[in-house]
Amino acid sequence: MHIDRDIKLDFKDVLIRPKRSALPSRAEVDITREFIFKHSGMRYRGVPIIAANMDTVGTFEMARALAPFGLSTALHKHYGGGELVAFFKALRLKSNAFYSLGISKSDLDKFERVMQRLTELPEDERLAIHAFYFEEQNARQAAERLDISRSGFYALIARALAHLATRPQSAEPQNKAIT
Repeated sequence: MHIDRDIKLDFKDVLIRPKRSALPSRAEVDITREFIFKHSGMRYRGVPIIAANMDTVGTFEMARALAPFGLSTALHKHYGGGELVAFFKALRLKSNAFYSLGISKSDLDKFERVMQRLTELPEDERLAIHAFYFEEQNARQAAERLDISRSGFYALIARALAHLATRPQSAEPQNKAIT
C-alpha cells in the first residue's frame, strides 16, 4: 500500500489577495475584461465569472439577472429544446449565457436541433417572445411596445411558438398564460 504524505490543499486553504491599486475609491474598480479567442478571432467582453450549470443556479432567471453586470451563466442541460431556442433568440447580448450538454448522442442531437432552430425565427416573432417571456411584460404592454394591436400580438406569439415547436407538447418556452 502507498501512503501519500504530500500536503493537500482545499478551497479553505486558498487566499485571493487583490493587487495594489492607486484608485482612490472601490467604486472606480472595473473588473471587466476583453478576451480574443485564438481560433475564431471572436471577442468576449465581460466579467470572467460564470454561474454554475447546476439545476438551481444555471437558470434563465439567473442569466437575465447577471447579464446587466457582465456576468455569464452556464445553463443546466435539463431545459427543453424549445425553451433554449426561445431564450437564445431573445438574448440581446449573446455572450452572457450558454448551455451545457451531456455526453450522450441524445444530448448532441438536442444541441444540433437547437442550433438549427435558432436561425429560423423571424425578427418580429423573436421580439414578441422576448417581451412576453423574458421581460415578463403582459400582452397589452408587449403589444404597445411592438406598436401592434393586442390581437396582432396574440397572433405573433402563436406564430412564434408554432415555429419553435418540434413537437406539439414542447411548443411553449414556459407554461405562461397570455393575459
